[in-house]
Amino acid sequence: MNPVLFSETIPGLFVEEVLRRERFSMQGGHFHDSIELYFLLDGTRYYFVEQETFLLQSRTAILIRPGLIHQTSMPGDVPEHHRLLLQYEPDPFDRILKDLGYEGFEAFAAQYGTAVSFTEADWEEVLRLLSQLKSVLLQPARSPHRNAQARILALSMLVKFAQQADETGRSGWKMRQTGLPAGEKDGIYDRVDAIAQYLQQNSASAIRLDALADRFYLSKAYMTRIFRRVTGFSIIDYLTYIRIRRAQDLLVHTDTDITAISEMTGFGNVTYFERVFRQKTTLTPLQYRKRYQKT
Repeated sequence: MNPVLFSETIPGLFVEEVLRRERFSMQGGHFHDSIELYFLLDGTRYYFVEQETFLLQSRTAILIRPGLIHQTSMPGDVPEHHRLLLQYEPDPFDRILKDLGYEGFEAFAAQYGTAVSFTEADWEEVLRLLSQLKSVLLQPARSPHRNAQARILALSMLVKFAQQADETGRSGWKMRQTGLPAGEKDGIYDRVDAIAQYLQQNSASAIRLDALADRFYLSKAYMTRIFRRVTGFSIIDYLTYIRIRRAQDLLVHTDTDITAISEMTGFGNVTYFERVFRQKTTLTPLQYRKRYQKT
């Protein structure tokens, strides 16, 4: 069974609705330059963002700001979930947000990067907007004003989320504050948060799993198991994404040579760095620099 119920892309916007009844966790986390707005229509999911874990349940949503490492995974033994995802690109939404009085794309994402829960009445409004958005996008691609109408509805979703975030705030939605699914143990989220924070702060250093486990007074097997359980990442994958993101920043904003960047970001061997960088970004470091320094 194809879990994708709806999928459409127009310039600046991607919309996808998925219903899964089988076990599923994202294969490899990622980060990107778009704003990701994720609505959980039914079910329960973990959403790991940077170094925090959120528990999403029906009538909740989360906004992921550009550049953050994120990953969804399944809590407990309940695989079924129904979600709708919107991804907004800076062009054209930076200009549109400024026209509405916001400071712009990046500032909006930084202010509203959080998870929120909707009241029943507000959720009905969310579902109505989502239904209208899908209806517009199902029109033929050449229909007059189709893309403009879709962007207006997608923007309405973004503003609706921001209004809800202003009313409810961020507190109360981190995993350890929202109650645990059956079978989960309290305390592992604090430990995983601490491990993730340590990796963020020490990504340029050589990190060995047994030494990391000793640092947090855990066995290596238990540490790697709970980290993947909570975040959806292996520790090595998570560390690699941190290093890649740091390398991207250095490639775009400095003239540091590739070999030095491989050392500064913890890869060490430049050949290994180039191979991993290309696997994660589809570009070599030099290609990435040439493309994005220009923009």
